[in-house]
Amino acid sequence: MGSRNNFGQTNDVRCPMVFPAATTSAMKAAGGKFVKIDTNGCITLAIASDLAVIGWAQVGEFTFVAGDMITVNIAADAVYEMPTDATATEAELKALLGQTCDLKITSGIQQADIGNSTYDQLQIVGYHYFGSGSGEQTVLVRLNRSVTDAACGALGVA
Repeated sequence: MGSRNNFGQTNDVRCPMVFPAATTSAMKAAGGKFVKIDTNGCITLAIASDLAVIGWAQVGEFTFVAGDMITVNIAADAVYEMPTDATATEAELKALLGQTCDLKITSGIQQADIGNSTYDQLQIVGYHYFGSGSGEQTVLVRLNRSVTDAACGALGVA
């Protein structure tokens, strides 16, 4: 059936803020664009262990360098479609709804790690199933703003 090749926001909840880039980072159209903020107030592409994820860089496929000013959507209820790191059946994707997972970067492409919840940066709120082949499943996610709030009720995928 096919799959998406460009990912981004699926609802219209916005709170844009502009931040300087910390280092050179490549944003791929085939992946997510979640960014973290460092102690200097600069952003870079978020990886699995980052807990300071603040939002989604509002850029297309783009490589920014240190000092570039990047608009980031920091809205807490913004929902984004992004690729999964592994194939899953539709039943498996449905079972992930409401759970949390980590970010993962593979070959420079940011993905939702649907088999790991060590850091719980994302909460899965939906999915798209285009077929059973690799790359034919996506998840709809939002930032898990309650990573340290045990009362939030979101459970990890693993």
